[in-house]
Amino acid sequence: MPRFLVSFLASFLLIMILSMTTATTLFEFTDESTQRWGSVDDSVMGGISDSQISYVGDGIAKFSGVLSLENNGGFASVRNVDYVYNLSKFEGVELRVKNGATEGKTLKYQFRFQTNIARISYTQHFDATDEWTVVRLPFSDFEATFFGRMLPDAPVLNTEFLRTLTIMLSDKQDGDFELLVDSIKVY
Repeated sequence: MPRFLVSFLASFLLIMILSMTTATTLFEFTDESTQRWGSVDDSVMGGISDSQISYVGDGIAKFSGVLSLENNGGFASVRNVDYVYNLSKFEGVELRVKNGATEGKTLKYQFRFQTNIARISYTQHFDATDEWTVVRLPFSDFEATFFGRMLPDAPVLNTEFLRTLTIMLSDKQDGDFELLVDSIKVY
């Protein structure tokens, strides 16, 4: 086999491998784009948790607040509903996150998608520690939920039409929290 052909095939194979493993930015945080996210906390059902999202610079957003278990509360979330995503060409979501304010405590967060099917959400949990961590969430592991209850008979996540990105804390640990989010990508 001619040397140039071997070199070409090796380069082509390397490009194919890199394109399969490299993540693509799904949402980039800026001062303006972060304003398109809003809070939805347990106050919608009588709780008193409170959260917000803010841009802190260098492409990083801060999801922070106070989680309270009083009045049957226990969740805080921020969501972006400005876009409809077709992610059918990807395998999952990749987040780069860090637990900002509660050093030494691991918090369990959720990343959710919502479709247009009767308010069904598709949820996957992830941990955040006080070190920057890249978390990969395969689409095949997202589970259908309806207001926090598992729906084992629901259809699988349809990645062709996703309309809401949500980051939620509902780990039953009351107190202050802070999650820094450097990136939301797909792979």
